[in-house]
Amino acid sequence: MGAVLPWAINQIHVLALTRPGGFAARPTSPASGRGNSAGSFVGMRVGAVVVALLVLLVGGTFAGQGLGYIPGSFMTGDMHWFWIGSVMVVAGLAIGGAALFYRRPA
Repeated sequence: MGAVLPWAINQIHVLALTRPGGFAARPTSPASGRGNSAGSFVGMRVGAVVVALLVLLVGGTFAGQGLGYIPGSFMTGDMHWFWIGSVMVVAGLAIGGAALFYRRPA
């Protein structure tokens, strides 16, 4: 643990020296008049799609175990997990749909 903190401080220092302008060159929020608002919107969209896919995957797994299609767990055959998984699948579809079809206001 003692060697981790100096290493982390050194990495932050290297980042500040290698980035033109140091930390002041980081993109800021669009409200400040600087930064890349289109790039941050695309990043948020990609992040939301990744989260939606993970929620869909976990929800599908829960539903499959609840219905007994995926054996080997304490959740197998318990309908409680099917309903939890179904809600997660619907939530994942909603998050993914909102991320893919929402247009940024001009």
